[in-house]
Amino acid sequence: MYAAIIAYLTIGSSPLNVSRYDFTQAHMGVRVDISLYAPDRAAAERAAQAAFDEISRIEVIASDYRPDSEAMRLCDRAGQGPVRVSPTLMNLLLRSEQFHYHSGGLFDVTAGPLVRLWRESRRTGVLPTHEAVQGARRNAGMGAVIIEPAA
Repeated sequence: MYAAIIAYLTIGSSPLNVSRYDFTQAHMGVRVDISLYAPDRAAAERAAQAAFDEISRIEVIASDYRPDSEAMRLCDRAGQGPVRVSPTLMNLLLRSEQFHYHSGGLFDVTAGPLVRLWRESRRTGVLPTHEAVQGARRNAGMGAVIIEPAA
């Protein structure tokens, strides 16, 4: 799976005075390719590193592979009352709610119990039982999430 970010840097020069530079790093469990145009390699490296740093910052907040991420700490408190979150996580949750709505429910950030079940299945090579899938489904669903930006 590839995530691609394309940025155009003109930094006071015309498009004819720039070259393409490509950078790759692993973030959030995927290969992230950044292709950008810059007047020189140093400018391209600074821009690419800034983008990778931002991806890393968001990963610390939102990764479900990191038990210490803010998102996982939020999940650990699910059903225990209101939880104050950072502005970044709030923005991600609000965007997730929009994607959920516009996808007709196909995009669902609360699918963690199902994701964990299938990760375990992949790891062990054993398909989950129907009962296990149904149990995971009962513990997922945006309908149980209340997002209050002003709280």
